[in-house]
Amino acid sequence: MQILVMGMHRSGTSMVTRLINLMGAYFGSEAIATKPNDENPKGFWERRDIRKLNDELLFAQDCDWNRVLHYQPEVVDADTQERFIEKATKLLQELDAHDSWVAKEPRLCVTLPLWLPLLRTPVAVIVLRDPLEIASSLKQRNGIPLTAGVALAHYYYRNVILSTHHLDKILVQHRHLISDPVGAVRQLAIRLKELGASTLQAPSDSQVLEFVDARLHRNQVHAAESKAQLTPTQEQFFAALARADWASAWRSAQTPLGVDRETLELYEHAVTQQRRAHQAEAEARRSEKTRADYERRLKRATTAATQLQAALDQMAGEKAAETALRAALDEQLAQRTKHYEKVLAESAAREEDLLRQLSNLQCATLDKHQRVRALIGDANKLLARMDKSAQAIEQSSSWRFGNLVVRSLRSLSGRSRGGTVFRQMSEQSLNARNKLDVAVAYLSQSLDV
Repeated sequence: MQILVMGMHRSGTSMVTRLINLMGAYFGSEAIATKPNDENPKGFWERRDIRKLNDELLFAQDCDWNRVLHYQPEVVDADTQERFIEKATKLLQELDAHDSWVAKEPRLCVTLPLWLPLLRTPVAVIVLRDPLEIASSLKQRNGIPLTAGVALAHYYYRNVILSTHHLDKILVQHRHLISDPVGAVRQLAIRLKELGASTLQAPSDSQVLEFVDARLHRNQVHAAESKAQLTPTQEQFFAALARADWASAWRSAQTPLGVDRETLELYEHAVTQQRRAHQAEAEARRSEKTRADYERRLKRATTAATQLQAALDQMAGEKAAETALRAALDEQLAQRTKHYEKVLAESAAREEDLLRQLSNLQCATLDKHQRVRALIGDANKLLARMDKSAQAIEQSSSWRFGNLVVRSLRSLSGRSRGGTVFRQMSEQSLNARNKLDVAVAYLSQSLDV
């Protein structure tokens, strides 16, 4: 079952929606609901997605919840209607996944004709509160004059009756709910079951009494006082509605608005003028704020420009110093480069000279080595000849002749003198050989070195 809680703002629809939810009807997650506040400390029990869709429909014709006189659901433009159908269908698919669900949003009293083609088994639970109490609450909350508040309540309920003429309806009177909450809730549960919501069960008495707080019944008025504030058309309509005489209420709803239209025209004109004044004031504040913002930005920009110029000047000074330093470093580098080039040239010349001297020394050493080798060769040849001569003398038979000569000489000159001469010749020959050996060894050592 698709349960739609219908009624004017400040009529008690939030309270009835929560009570039906306690019976077991699906509402949705708490995250989707409008948060409680001082207006409704027990919560609004109103889905934000449904309200958003209704607002889009009203705003498309430059209307709002309190400016509905010129709203015409039958002339909604095609684009707005297409977007609404797409979003509403998706939302209803989520709700229809549950056996019974409940939804409440006061703007439905005006926008219901666009919702009905998307609903399968809707039931309208109409919450009726004394129109003067509603108007008093609206005056306190929104500053709406009493006559305009009553006319607005009449317009809302009138549209509910015209839109739900073919639907099953249940009436819940706000004053009965406050005076006898347990009885009113039980009666509501019975009626819902009779219409097919078999899974719903009345909540416990303690739950009902805990939720329905008579202290929250504010802006109360006496029946006589209320009657005195109503026009005959309004009085006739609300009397039929209070009796749940749907046929009489429907016939009354078809009566032209008359005074109500004039009242709502004046009120909406005043609201429009007030809104324009607020818009102009807001625009002026925005302009003033924009001018102040511009002046602050200009001041910040001027300060930033000054700081930037100072930074540029500092950078220019630093750049000049850097240029001078770089020039000095370049000069030092040039001088050092020139010095190093001179040193390198001198080193190259010195190296060349040393190489030349080394080459000459190598040539001289090579020549010396060659001469020494030649001397060694000659000495070796001489030694070989001497050795050969000595061997030849020793082996020759003339050795005996020599001895004879020696003896002859000894006989001639005396024995001692001949021996001395012979010994001297032998010693001289030996010394010459030794000196020659030493010279050969020295020369060989020189070659090794």
